[in-house]
Amino acid sequence: MSPAAVGAALQIATSGVQASTVQIGGASYPIEVMVDPVRLADGQSLLDLPIYSPLLRTNLQAGQLGSFTLNASPTSMTRYNRIYFAQYTIDLTPDAPPQLTVQKQLERELETRGLLTDDLQLITNSSTSSAALAQQLETQAPMAFLLALFLAYLVMGAQFNSWRYPIYLLLPVPLALVGALLMVFVKGSGLDVFGLLGMLMLIGLSAKNAILYLDFVVERLGKMPFIDALVESGRLRFRPIVMTTLTVLVTSFPLILGGGQGSEFGQVLGVVTFGGVIFSAVLTFFVVPAAFYLFERKRVEAAEPTEEPVVVESGAREELELST
Repeated sequence: MSPAAVGAALQIATSGVQASTVQIGGASYPIEVMVDPVRLADGQSLLDLPIYSPLLRTNLQAGQLGSFTLNASPTSMTRYNRIYFAQYTIDLTPDAPPQLTVQKQLERELETRGLLTDDLQLITNSSTSSAALAQQLETQAPMAFLLALFLAYLVMGAQFNSWRYPIYLLLPVPLALVGALLMVFVKGSGLDVFGLLGMLMLIGLSAKNAILYLDFVVERLGKMPFIDALVESGRLRFRPIVMTTLTVLVTSFPLILGGGQGSEFGQVLGVVTFGGVIFSAVLTFFVVPAAFYLFERKRVEAAEPTEEPVVVESGAREELELST
């Protein structure tokens, strides 16, 4: 007798089977045939159920064909692309790391125990979850950041008509990234999708201060000494740089201090913006002038006109004295 036949007989006894339908008052009702639940008090009751054997042409008890063992098994089995899979959901507390970090920790623990093999894999089922978006940005964010940096370099090169000046203008970008990561570390949170997007925003937010400063320096080259042009530009552009920086910082405060539903998504963006803009604004007055002076000093001094001394010959001097 095949195991499938035994399983079908036990299923009919416990769950029932639709044997027929009955029409009552124009409505159709199914007729379910199953063993009286009163007779199925325990496992032994199932083992005492009679099962007809076509080969022996008689009824056998289920206990004569096998026995029951208790094993842990899922309540339901689902498939995805003809592969069995089980779905898990990550619900994090407010002070927990991001979902992507928790997922990677879970993967490392499963790999350490030897549970992840070719037949068993851990994947993100939903492409719209924050963990999936963060995993996608983790691989694509460096390329997107370099592309944005290159486009900003091209725009600044066209604005200043030089291939060297955009390098000085983009010097605050690494400083802004360091400040953003330091602020995230101090707050004790991690980077999520919005934090990575904030990193892209820092390219423009940190370079604008250098543009305001270096534009004044370039206008004064040739009109005053190089050192004086650097100092004068820093003095005149200090107030506009501080005002634009404060504007960005004020807009980041509601994201950091805001509460309510969904506020956690904007907190990391506010923290990244706050730390990056402060570091880039403060260090712009030191790093950009120092780098510009170090690498452009010889080129600027060579381009500055020098006053040649007037040489008067001795013969001309004697004629001048005789005429007087």
